[in-house]
Amino acid sequence: SWVFHDTILAGVENFHLECFRQLRRSVVEDPQIAVVTIPANDDPNGVISFVSVGLSRTLDEDSTTGRTATFPVQRSRGTFGSAVVSWRVEDSTGTPVTTQFQQTSGTVTIASGVPSASVALTVIDDALPEEAQFYVLRLTNVTGGGRLAQGSEGALTANVVVEDSDDVYGIISFAADSQQSITSVPRQVHLELVRTGGSVGSLAVTYSVVYVAPGQTIAQGTSTFLTNPPPAALFAAGATTFSGDFDIAPGTILEVGGSVVATVNTVSLTSSSPVGAPTPSSPSVGTRNQVTLRINASLANGAIGFASASQNVRVNESSTAQAVMLQLQRQGSSGQATIAWVIRGVSSTFTATDVISTSGTVQMDDGKDTAILSIIIAADVLPELDEQFNVDITSVSPSNQRVDPLANSAAVIILNNDNPGGFISFDQDGPTSFTVVEGASANIALTRTGGTLDTRIVDVIVTNAGATGTGDVIPPLKRIVFGVGDTVRSVTLLVTDDTEPELEETFNVQLRSSSISAAFAATLISPTSVTLVVPKNDDANGIFALSPKTQIILESTSTTSFSRNFTVTRTGGLFGAVSAYWNITS
Repeated sequence: SWVFHDTILAGVENFHLECFRQLRRSVVEDPQIAVVTIPANDDPNGVISFVSVGLSRTLDEDSTTGRTATFPVQRSRGTFGSAVVSWRVEDSTGTPVTTQFQQTSGTVTIASGVPSASVALTVIDDALPEEAQFYVLRLTNVTGGGRLAQGSEGALTANVVVEDSDDVYGIISFAADSQQSITSVPRQVHLELVRTGGSVGSLAVTYSVVYVAPGQTIAQGTSTFLTNPPPAALFAAGATTFSGDFDIAPGTILEVGGSVVATVNTVSLTSSSPVGAPTPSSPSVGTRNQVTLRINASLANGAIGFASASQNVRVNESSTAQAVMLQLQRQGSSGQATIAWVIRGVSSTFTATDVISTSGTVQMDDGKDTAILSIIIAADVLPELDEQFNVDITSVSPSNQRVDPLANSAAVIILNNDNPGGFISFDQDGPTSFTVVEGASANIALTRTGGTLDTRIVDVIVTNAGATGTGDVIPPLKRIVFGVGDTVRSVTLLVTDDTEPELEETFNVQLRSSSISAAFAATLISPTSVTLVVPKNDDANGIFALSPKTQIILESTSTTSFSRNFTVTRTGGLFGAVSAYWNITS
């Protein structure tokens, strides 16, 4: 008999050939049965390989879900019986590895009738920074049935890629705050960066540095406060620190309350990573990617002005030159500053001769935030009203100092001095007593000596000094105004004419500073009083007469006397005891 060739997968096949009699006369002798065995053919237990050529899996040690990958193993052709497939992991040179994976070799069993199984490979999570690494997973043997693929029948290797891990190229962050600083001498910003994790490869780090004035946001900050923009920070392979000193531009103003903000923007690997490796997960920017350096008084070189934005100083002119001390203040104390000032008159009464100098400079030393500007007031004996002038700050130097626009002027007022309103009195060369009969008036002069620059008001008051009343003189009070420039004024007092008999009366005429307003108060000098005498009037002592005017008297005889009485009468005034004398005339 013949065995036909086919492609049907078959295991071992046994056939029995038996002889038997077909005719009666045939004789069958032993052995009557023969066994025919057809060995297994067409790989009934299968050909073992990976599912595809170029099979590759990537493992991520740093990911809890990416540390394990499965590699499908297939059994092509027959699936009779179970097959135990051995495998191992090799490095790129073909050397078996014993680390890096939880299991670096083993077996996988493909059950009978099952066409495939998988090899699970798990990378070990360690703390060692490593670049990407390449491995080969190789199928090495099959037991229990089946065979390994040969040639083009299938792939016996798969590629295993372990990504870079544990930040092998580093994490870039700013060092501790204590390592960042701003200095006044030299005037610089000092920054330090650190590289944590791994230090494999060389890096380039870009970062920005801006000055943020008080009240501004970081986005409003300026980078031009530095002389030159900061270059990229370069980390050589193995380097873990970088420090840089950046010069602050000469004209930069740093104000108290401002800040310098530095920010790491990007980090890139400038050296090559392993060929064919996935995009590395590092280098990266750390969470401490920004630092803020505050500007305090010792670092600031801010605006310079007067201590008060509305500083006013009132001084009295002395008999000798005197100094007016104006305090200057700076927002900060960094660097030496020279402040230029000038005096500008405000009131028309101020002249340049009122001060010793109308301009000058003041120096504020490094480390100081205050200085004194001294203005010397000249002394004179001229009567003067209030004089006002402003002291203005015109400039400061060097250019990294500036004038505070809200406190660049101070007002100084020299109070009126040397009695600008003068001295007022009754006429010193005139009479001190005036005699005025009823119905007449007295014109009394007042004079002002010294200053006539201001208005002064005085009151002339009439009081009785033994008189029966002030109503005999009008007005009893007269207000006299000395205007600017007035040196002589007068008051007219009228003695009223009445019919009432009166003795001589004396009135005091007094000069007083008016109480109408303190602004017009006068300074009085002697004489401040005169007297006004009104002679007695209207027959103050009376008018005497005899009554009756005619009497007839008989001539007396030797024995008889005749007499007549005359009454003496006094009309008009009754002041004083009066003796009346009489005589007889023919």
